[in-house]
Amino acid sequence: MGMFNKYEFRKSRFIFFFAIQTLTSSFVLTSLNLFAQNGVVAQVVPDQTLGAESSLTNSNADINGIPSTLIEGGAKRGANLFHSFEKFSVEEGRGAYFNNPDGIQRILSRVTGNSISEILGTLGVLGNADLFLINPNGIILGSKASLDLNGSFLATTATSLIFEDGTEFSAKVSSTPSLLTVSIPVGLQFREPIGDIVQQPTSSLESQTGKTLALVGGNVNILGGYIFFPAGRIELGSVAGTGYVSLHPIQEGWALSYEGVQNFGDIQIIQGASFDVTNYDFSSQNLGDIQLQGRNITVKDGSQIIASQGTIKVGASETLAITGFQSYGPNLPIVRSGFGNFSLSDKNAGSITINTKKLIVQDGGVISTSSIGLNYYGTETIASGKGGNLIINASESVELTGKSGVPTGLSSETESFGAGGNITINTKKLTVQGGAEISTATTAISSFGQSIVTGTGGDINIIASDSINVSGGILSTETSGFGGNAGNIKIETGHLNLNDSASILASSSGQRKGGNILVDALQLNLQNGSQISASSRFSQGGNISLKTGQLNVAGRAKVSVSSPQGQAGNLNITANSLTLNRGSITAETGKSGAGSGANITLQLSDFVRLENGSLISATANGNANGGNITINSPIVFAFPSTISNSSDIIAKAEGCDL
Repeated sequence: MGMFNKYEFRKSRFIFFFAIQTLTSSFVLTSLNLFAQNGVVAQVVPDQTLGAESSLTNSNADINGIPSTLIEGGAKRGANLFHSFEKFSVEEGRGAYFNNPDGIQRILSRVTGNSISEILGTLGVLGNADLFLINPNGIILGSKASLDLNGSFLATTATSLIFEDGTEFSAKVSSTPSLLTVSIPVGLQFREPIGDIVQQPTSSLESQTGKTLALVGGNVNILGGYIFFPAGRIELGSVAGTGYVSLHPIQEGWALSYEGVQNFGDIQIIQGASFDVTNYDFSSQNLGDIQLQGRNITVKDGSQIIASQGTIKVGASETLAITGFQSYGPNLPIVRSGFGNFSLSDKNAGSITINTKKLIVQDGGVISTSSIGLNYYGTETIASGKGGNLIINASESVELTGKSGVPTGLSSETESFGAGGNITINTKKLTVQGGAEISTATTAISSFGQSIVTGTGGDINIIASDSINVSGGILSTETSGFGGNAGNIKIETGHLNLNDSASILASSSGQRKGGNILVDALQLNLQNGSQISASSRFSQGGNISLKTGQLNVAGRAKVSVSSPQGQAGNLNITANSLTLNRGSITAETGKSGAGSGANITLQLSDFVRLENGSLISATANGNANGGNITINSPIVFAFPSTISNSSDIIAKAEGCDL
């Protein structure tokens, strides 16, 4: 019962891209209107703040067949080249290219005037240098914007660039000329007011392999389009108020950290936007990483954030919200939005780490790590890398809300020789409802007509200090076919409530072992057809261990271990009290194994109560070992079979004990 029966892999300009048009939120429209009021005229106008070393422009250049402005001059200091502009924008259909003199590794440009920068055409560097664009007023990447770079690109609405020797290259110039340095930049200094960064629909930002794109400003609004930096790094950061963002040179360009920021702004990734750092050259050792850092981060309308082998890190000081896209019309589909990290080779998939106060995933939103084997353009490819781990730290809550027929939730799947990744959740309150899932799965690969055993499935580990409420949702680990052993489920919480056919499942429908389920809760309630089940069709099933103060099973809810044609696991309950009200606790095993199966052990310090047709049953079919029931309780209430609401305790096996 994995969340995805099949991954749709499509190579379209080497990216996963969903071309979706939708209405823009009022928040984004407001930002664009503010930009429009500035009356920007696209042009590159140097200022005179660098004196004799000011930038020089030729607006009649033709570069790569594009009418362009060639930018030369500037102030050279070691490997740094400084440029300063009164205005800096690029018209649609034109280019702006920086000359890259020998020995220059970093081109550092600032805008000292009051205009925003509109990049509506092509922005490029005639060489391999990294390009920094600093404009505190704001930056727009238009619908026809593109990059022609061999190095990294950092666009920011910070006030200044801070260097290792303490000097500052500021867009807010004073009467004292700036001191220019040979040092490397180590940080971005933000001072209010802070402009926004907007990427408009259909824009295309691509780079050579192994480089960084960083967009760091006030609010950051990605309104569609795609960003493809293969085996590189994508950084989105939103800062609200005075703060300092650290820069760290790495092999792929630059990594950012935000310890010096107290208040963050908002990030929107909408209208089918696509970020991809996947390295489709599977022979390469280069990885790809993505980091998002803001206050409220929204991913919706089929937008995708995708990495392979590297890491995805998301920090949202308030809320991370991931929402699918409802096409307009009663019968039109929902398109999934979300984060994906996968391996298609012998490399391990990277991890996804989310740190936030509140995580919301709804209506087709997905966060997934996977290790996949697939038929890739006619060539059989069997991945051997491990699936990545999914780690969620949400100090307040995690809310997963599904929509009928649309996969929603958290997933880790393996279709490779490598083990699947684990899902770990640390929060105060967890809600899973409306068919949403938290699942890990391992599935056999079909290679030239034969099934191949795959790696073990990942575990699900959940700590929710207050409560877990599952209403019509599913928590599951699964193995199918010749897939590897299923993962385990471990839950620690104050109150675990299952309602409306909610399920916690560890299952095997194939030849491998099912997983174990361990629950430690102050109170555990199952109602209205809900279940906790460890099952296997042919092989060894997993065990269930429940430790709680009060266990209530009502409304045809059940706790069960079973393997009709294999060896079932055992069911152990330790509690103060156990109440069954039209509920059941059952165990069934089909054959003998290394030990006995389908045994039920109940350790109660207060009482056991059965009413309204409740059942405790253990069955060992044929010559199977097990089928025993052990109850240690000072009091057992069970209505006899002569009463209409009869309840039973049944042990059925050769030589069974009750």
